[in-house]
Amino acid sequence: MRHRSNFSLGLIVLVLTAFSLSFCIPATAATENPEAVRKLNSLSDQEIAELDTKLEEALIHYYDEEFSFALPILLEIAETIETMDVMYWIGTSADKTGNLTIAEEYFKKMLAIDSGLHKARLGLASIFLQQHKNSAATSELNQILSSSPPKGIAKKARELLVDAGKKPQKISWNLRVSQGFIRDDNVNAGPDHREYELHDYTLTFKDGSTFTKQGDTAAITSISGNVMYDMGAKKGIMWNTAANLYSKVCFDLSDYNFMSVTATTGPVWSSGRDIVRIPMGYTHRRYGGDRLSYAFHAAPSYQHYFSRTFSIKALYSISKTNYYDNYSDTITDLNNTNQRFELIPTFYLGNRKHIFAVKTGYNIRKVGTGDLRKYEYDDPYLGLSYIARFPSKTEFFLRFRLDRRNYNGEDIFYHINRRDKRSNIKAILSQEIWKNLSASISLSYTKNNSNLELKNYNKAIAGISIAYKF
Repeated sequence: MRHRSNFSLGLIVLVLTAFSLSFCIPATAATENPEAVRKLNSLSDQEIAELDTKLEEALIHYYDEEFSFALPILLEIAETIETMDVMYWIGTSADKTGNLTIAEEYFKKMLAIDSGLHKARLGLASIFLQQHKNSAATSELNQILSSSPPKGIAKKARELLVDAGKKPQKISWNLRVSQGFIRDDNVNAGPDHREYELHDYTLTFKDGSTFTKQGDTAAITSISGNVMYDMGAKKGIMWNTAANLYSKVCFDLSDYNFMSVTATTGPVWSSGRDIVRIPMGYTHRRYGGDRLSYAFHAAPSYQHYFSRTFSIKALYSISKTNYYDNYSDTITDLNNTNQRFELIPTFYLGNRKHIFAVKTGYNIRKVGTGDLRKYEYDDPYLGLSYIARFPSKTEFFLRFRLDRRNYNGEDIFYHINRRDKRSNIKAILSQEIWKNLSASISLSYTKNNSNLELKNYNKAIAGISIAYKF
């Protein structure tokens, strides 16, 4: 059984008023945050007791090196009182969990209050090294060594100076492999009924027709990864190359097997609050065991962070899709150019434990002239999404999207222009079950309402999967 220390009101008062960075920095080397002391004096006994309980839980996780559990609790405490201890514990926990921006912020806060905090400066230098800011790290380390620090601190600073003198790693990569299964009650997006009244006659589908709704179970395989090359420029220019493979293999209806392979490459520029990406790529698709289409595409985007809690991303994408003539001589008539304009405001709340995004966009597909215009459409859309992250390493994702597709040419059966209103809701619950290994369950429902009865359909998909990150 885990030993639980007997933390009490006396501990939090000691931490808040007597000394800073207990267990970390000698009391003589630190100055308490005056704002924290002021807030402490304004708190009620009940509020202090609540903070005491949270601090007890956070420190148990912290000293058991369960930093991903400690960090959100410490950040919650910091919303009320930011003592030097709490700031150091946050910086260390954020460093250990890869949240470098948070770690940098809190170490800098400490040094702004007391520039003589060697461990805080050592932590900041370590963060700079991980961000490949070697000159900034060297400056911090030299400042430590010039102030006659304790032997342990000096030894660590010299070790980091050796690392700072090394050539920073220019290439980083990641790979994710996922395997799962889905049950799709309408794998072919077919209508529910067998008889339809058209313009001047009745259309009847036979039992088992491939045009009506059919369900099946499928195995889903996904492999994705990227390689990032740091070009070493002062303005944070990198080059990112990514690839993704998606495969759906139906258990019974193999005519609906699908596979897509995508590769993209392009520059990434990051500086302060701005990120610019210009990926360009190629996609090859197979359907029913045979090749279907290939596409060239580009999707430049710009994202600006107005604050820690709000950003806006603007995106433009263009793709040119060409179909192979495997199925018929006329399928190449579907060759198209697709353009998409998108604006995504995003809110990051509770130290990114809760993320809300609104996606607004306009999609334009162009095919040709004359009869081919019946395959063209304009598609304004709106999407809402929510991500919640919990200390238990559980993540919940919820998304709703509404599309309105307005086709430009007359339908061959109804002799009117097609108008579709499509809505989709999707939920995913994922859980890390071991380091880099996670499992998830997902539910999705799509409903398409069209002014052409034959084009109405709905489909529900349930899935489970397991994924590993290398």
